[in-house]
This record gives sequence, structure tokens and C-alpha cells, in this order.
Amino acid sequence: MAESSPPSVAVNGKTEFGIPIDPRFGRPATEAQLERTAVGLRERGFVVEVVDSPAAARELVSQRLRRIRAS
Repeated sequence: MAESSPPSVAVNGKTEFGIPIDPRFGRPATEAQLERTAVGLRERGFVVEVVDSPAAARELVSQRLRRIRAS
């Protein structure tokens, strides 16, 4: 799958489609925010795995996909 380039951002703080950009989404979540989110999802029946890096997340997904394909 080809990687897409990020959307271009106008000088006025909006996307190329005129949608305002919220800078809060550019900051990583804190440990406390991640934990609250994980707890809330688990309480609703989701299986949650929190990893330390994008590479660890990719590896986790790859392992899960290999396990699914093998079954």
C-alpha cells in the first residue's frame, strides 16, 4: 500500500479543505490519559493493548494478523 502524504496546511491554521486544525491533537497522550482510555474501553468489553512505540504497535498487529491467517 502506498503511503499518502500529510494533508497540506494553509497558513491560517486550516486544512486544505478549510477545516480548522486543533493543535491539541498534535501532542501525544499522557500516561494517565492512555490508562483512562484503556480502562474505559476494557469496561465496555474491548481488548486493549498499550505499547511503547509505533514499531511495537506494528509488530503486535503483524503477530495478530499472522495468527488469524494461520487459523
